[in-house]
Amino acid sequence: GNDGPLWQAARGAGVLHLRGLAESQIGKMLQTITGEDASPEQRQQLLERTDGNPFFLTELIQLGASSKAMTLPDSIQQVIRQHLERLPTETLALLETGAVIGREFGSADLIAVCDCTDIETALAPALKLEIVQLAEAGQLRFSHIIYRDVIHADLEKGRCRELHLRYAQHLRSLIEAGQNHRWQELALHLERSGGTEPSAWIESLRQAGSYARGIAAFEDAASSLQKALALLGEDPDTDPARRCELLLELAEVEMARGEIESACDHCRNAFRIAGSLEDAALMASAALVFGSAYVAANIDEELVIMLEAAQAALPDTAAAERAQVMARLAAALQ
Repeated sequence: GNDGPLWQAARGAGVLHLRGLAESQIGKMLQTITGEDASPEQRQQLLERTDGNPFFLTELIQLGASSKAMTLPDSIQQVIRQHLERLPTETLALLETGAVIGREFGSADLIAVCDCTDIETALAPALKLEIVQLAEAGQLRFSHIIYRDVIHADLEKGRCRELHLRYAQHLRSLIEAGQNHRWQELALHLERSGGTEPSAWIESLRQAGSYARGIAAFEDAASSLQKALALLGEDPDTDPARRCELLLELAEVEMARGEIESACDHCRNAFRIAGSLEDAALMASAALVFGSAYVAANIDEELVIMLEAAQAALPDTAAAERAQVMARLAAALQ
């Protein structure tokens, strides 16, 4: 800071803002310290973790901490905490909320989650110390990801969960306003709030899977739906129909990814659940998804049995479903 003894002694001195090291320079630094060549993954991880800050890099490399998952050295955490101790309580409270949101956060997010009315004034000390920086319009960003990590790690567990839950409530309002790409983010914050709303958490994962599938991000879709099914299995009040629907959504994603065997297993499971519920519509859906793995010049007896059972269960009033099942059955018998 400009009020420190060294600064006072250096009259007429100027301030030189240094940029962080580039990825190639990080590789050379790692080779110098360890005597080993760095892989592209190591260089990228260290760059993301430190933003090229030489002090942070030296501490991490010396401890072999090239992985994001590793705990920060005490030396780095102490430097960060010394910076944070200079902040007013109100400023630190805003940064705690920002740390819960992520490295980058919006002033509108802080207003929605915090009780602070004058965000600009409260954040001024953090901006002056360059703990956070202005990004795009209305957005702020921790100058180093390590600032965010230390602030988040130091949060008391109850307050941390409360902030995650309050931000999740804010995300719900954004999704209701049309920001459907935020479902995965909502699921993450519901998880980090301690899983106090399991039904909402499962539904957010389901919706995240549906959104990812719609943009052909099938790996992300499968991951979300698998997690939703796992959580559903932990719920003693699980609705069998909900499990059946999730199984079929996952099966459709797996079909798109070419994971036919796994998809068919999920369809079989869903068909059994639907049959036990005497839910003809779900039986038909399971049979049709199972039959979407079309093999020419081959009569799949298992598929025929499923389609015939669904056709028999469907009422005459379900004209559209019956037509789909009959059409697929006709193709299956050729």
